[in-house]
Amino acid sequence: MTGYDLIAFFDCSYTVLLALGYAPIYARIQALGARVSVACCELSDPLSAEWPTRYQRRKSIDEYLNLSAGPFENLRSALTVLAPFVGSILGSALPGAK
Repeated sequence: MTGYDLIAFFDCSYTVLLALGYAPIYARIQALGARVSVACCELSDPLSAEWPTRYQRRKSIDEYLNLSAGPFENLRSALTVLAPFVGSILGSALPGAK
């Protein structure tokens, strides 16, 4: 293996480690956000008069906490995880890299 191959291997393994560390933390943050949303604004009976205002408040809290986005919808964090891998691939693809 050449030095560039070792760099690509290291970057790939580092990307996998970042992704493995990111997934459970992201899941815990989403669960905590959902608990905060429920604690701040519990929904009442949909037929009651206060339901529309509570629903709007819950919806605004969910939007503020970004609870509807999945782990891959958050582009900044996905790019952070993939940056080392993409960098190593681009670096090895440049002319004169070998």
